[in-house]
Amino acid sequence: MTTDAPQIDWEDTEAVGQMISGVVVDDHRFVAVMKFARLERLVENPLAASNPKVRDGSDRLSGYYELHQEIQRAFDTGKKTNAAAYANYIINLKQGAHGDTPTIDLYTPTLLPIAPGRNKVLWPYETVMVPFDGETQLAARFLAAKQDPTTKEMQVVVTITHGLSVDYARQCFHDRNAYQRRAPVPVALAMDSRDPLIKVVRAIDDRVPGAKGQILWQSRQMPQKGKDHIAAASFVRTAVACFGHGIGGVQMPKGEIPEGLSPEDFTRRAIIWFGRVIDKVGPYMRDRENYVASSPAVWAALGAMGKQLTDPNVTDMTTLEGIADGLISKLDGVDWSKGKNWIGIAVKATGDGEGYSFAGGAKDSGSVAFKALSDPTEAIFKQIRNMDAASVSTARI
Repeated sequence: MTTDAPQIDWEDTEAVGQMISGVVVDDHRFVAVMKFARLERLVENPLAASNPKVRDGSDRLSGYYELHQEIQRAFDTGKKTNAAAYANYIINLKQGAHGDTPTIDLYTPTLLPIAPGRNKVLWPYETVMVPFDGETQLAARFLAAKQDPTTKEMQVVVTITHGLSVDYARQCFHDRNAYQRRAPVPVALAMDSRDPLIKVVRAIDDRVPGAKGQILWQSRQMPQKGKDHIAAASFVRTAVACFGHGIGGVQMPKGEIPEGLSPEDFTRRAIIWFGRVIDKVGPYMRDRENYVASSPAVWAALGAMGKQLTDPNVTDMTTLEGIADGLISKLDGVDWSKGKNWIGIAVKATGDGEGYSFAGGAKDSGSVAFKALSDPTEAIFKQIRNMDAASVSTARI
């Protein structure tokens, strides 16, 4: 049910509501930019409205909750957790971090009066609005303002949809969530300029000759065929995490530089190690159709093999380069061919038993790949080198 706009005396609007400056999109949509210090006086706190003990004493919160139930999903524990993380993000933005927040899309079934100049809308005092998109951000801004009042000075872009049915708002909620496809987490992470490990990956891409232009940033997966790339950026980030923290880095989603090293020093050491890795294994990485070297599990293992270079007590570059040369020699004799010697490590046999496909991600198979590449006491160390008592066969391309 919608409500018609009241008759307004435009010379005396203070008795009715507040005038909001902005842009009229059409008869039912209006875009405005305002400080949160003002927005918080116009809208309700979703977190307060989700608490029955709080909203029961407030007609406005109860009105918000009733409309929310019609056009939004429940403000459950997961959404509250997201709001808390979002609040920290907003505080970081206020403190100068790079980033942005999208528009908050507010909805009311009440048709709002548009000023004769069509550059302002009248927001009646009793109007209750609920976002059909952006409710988590709205809740986060209330949380952020409580933790850091200076965030109230941040500008917020809002779109006000008004005078249309609840069915319309409900459809908007559906369409935004059904058709607005989010980027996969690994792809989004690859664009995170604050992540210290991504900064190292970008340094590898820029400064290691065999990696320049060879890291795939726009996809979380590598194509099965083609020889244009050595790895997806997410693979290399996991390898950098394992370089800093050992093979346990596959379980560390948060990017952390090892203790005792500055980001610059850690990056220099990573360049030394991954430069040697790509020099030695790069040709195999570029041919995914025939070799296993570009699998995420192998990348994680290769990163972990260089962990010794992150010892903060070793600072001489010549010494570090010597350590890297010794570690990379452990890869001598590895048969990188995609074949039965890698089953259970990085590949599985196809259904017809005539071919092999990649299997197991870094978390699932990184540890076993690490053992296969680096631990001579393991049977799989010999298995991937086609070793017997007398010989070592090396794959060639």
